[in-house]
This record gives sequence, structure tokens and C-alpha cells, in this order.
Amino acid sequence: MNIKPKAKLLILMLLSCFLTYQCQLDMYVQGERIYEAQCSNCHMSDGSGLVEVINDISDSKLFNSQDPTPLIKLLINGGSDDREDGLQMPSYKYVLNRVEICNLINYLNHKWNKDFVELKIEEFDKIYKEEVDITDIRLPQ
Repeated sequence: MNIKPKAKLLILMLLSCFLTYQCQLDMYVQGERIYEAQCSNCHMSDGSGLVEVINDISDSKLFNSQDPTPLIKLLINGGSDDREDGLQMPSYKYVLNRVEICNLINYLNHKWNKDFVELKIEEFDKIYKEEVDITDIRLPQ
């Protein structure tokens, strides 16, 4: 089959446009998958939490892209262990790598923060380095 160069170029341009569009749609897919796998068991897909057991996170003040430090600390260190029922949010320090945690934070902020500003990995690393020894977290593979 002999395709003319102009036709090849047109096909290539259309394919490029399609792939670019798809990538933009999938911007928060990894964060969403992590949320569904790691968080939704307790917090539910809509963030409402288990009634009277787990907090509703859908309107949490933690989703503040102006200062992501408290959310980073919570995900890295887990929740406090002072609950009478013994339930505590687990630490994800050894479960998720820094890119996965950053993507999870971006997904959470995108989903529940109307004034969302994306957290860049460089900013995450800076905050993390100030708050926690960065050698303690898994590196991306």
C-alpha cells in the first residue's frame, strides 16, 4: 500500500492530537487509582467516610494547595493513634513512593478543592525534605 507523504503527515497529526487529548484526560488517573485502592475502603469513593467511624474528607481543610504540608505529613506519618476505637489512618511512607504520594495529593485537591493549584514534585520534595528524612521514602522504580 502506497500512502502519499501528505496523507502520512495528516494521519500522524491526527494521531498526535488524539494522544495529546487522551493524556490530558488521564492527568489524575494514577492518583485516582491509588485513592480507590488505598483510601476508598475507609473514606468511600465520594469521601463521605464510614458513618460515625471514619471522617468525611470531602470538605476537609487538608485539601489546601496553598499549603500541602499537613496533607503530606498525614500521608507520610499516618494519623494519630489516640482514638479510643484503635482505628488510625496508616502511614504510606513505605507503601507509596514520592511520585505516587504527589499524584494522590493532586487527585485529592483536584477532586475536593475548588482553588486547586497542582503540586509539583520539586515542591513536594522540598516540603518533604524539611518535614521528614527523604531517605526514608521509597524512590520511584
